[in-house]
Amino acid sequence: MKKLFVALLLTFGIFGARAQDLLTQDIRAAFFEATLDLDKATALFDKINMISNPSPIMLAYRGVLEAILVKTKWSPFAKFALLNKSRESFTKAVSENSNDLEIRFLRFAVEHNTPDVLGYSQNLAADKDFIMENLDYFERDEGISDQMTNYIINFMMESKYYTPEEIDRIRTKMNPRMGGI
Repeated sequence: MKKLFVALLLTFGIFGARAQDLLTQDIRAAFFEATLDLDKATALFDKINMISNPSPIMLAYRGVLEAILVKTKWSPFAKFALLNKSRESFTKAVSENSNDLEIRFLRFAVEHNTPDVLGYSQNLAADKDFIMENLDYFERDEGISDQMTNYIINFMMESKYYTPEEIDRIRTKMNPRMGGI
């Protein structure tokens, strides 16, 4: 009986992990549309909020969406409240998985787009350094799509936060995966 119970636990654990992986791929795919359409951002945010025990990457995407949804609020207090939730989501995501390049990039992107006067950009330098130190991860990671990889590279180039030398290094590192940029 104990063996059956353990087998069931392992089976459901494997399926649960697989379901989370599939959901992550869905979220990544929907992310691009959500950055352009507030209705889609709201729908994606609602989908992520339904997850009872979100993985660190889901927390990071929730943090991005919370930051995007600041645009839907009229009250400055509501905007700050949502921005604080975004910060909390990223803090938890990074504390649970500080070595995830995608999480660190998403936080970098939000902080880069947040006005400096709000004081929400204290991780920019650390995240930038982490990204530069871990560029090889892009070549090895099967979870990050080519679309997301291209988005990350273009964002880094357009952010003006990277030096021309760093941009050249990014392009060099990404050529094997993207076939040249």
